[in-house]
Amino acid sequence: MRAIALEVMRALSDFRPYLAGSVLKGTAGRYADIDLQLYTDDLKALELYLLNRAIPYDVAERRPVSEEVRPMEVLRLEWAGVPVNLYVYPSNDERRTLKASPTARVIERANLSAVAELVASDA
Repeated sequence: MRAIALEVMRALSDFRPYLAGSVLKGTAGRYADIDLQLYTDDLKALELYLLNRAIPYDVAERRPVSEEVRPMEVLRLEWAGVPVNLYVYPSNDERRTLKASPTARVIERANLSAVAELVASDA
């Protein structure tokens, strides 16, 4: 699943993707989703990118558990038969440490080069 995540991240590199969740941690089950955080101030550019490549997706707004982070758009799609969640944050949030809740631990994430290293070490 990390290899598929890396493929998606490379395709979406203009939107500064980070891998998070169970795929990053190595605890993903067979039916797990790939969770990617994207940082862009131009959601429409992301949607146009997907539309121009005939990649179908659904859009939903999710409110994060933490009050520190604003609500974000979530685009759901499939890549190579695997569900992918694209959590779209404003560009400025890329420098912030995201937490699952005000008292919980930090949400771990890895950028494209870190995921490429993980995939290489998995091989």
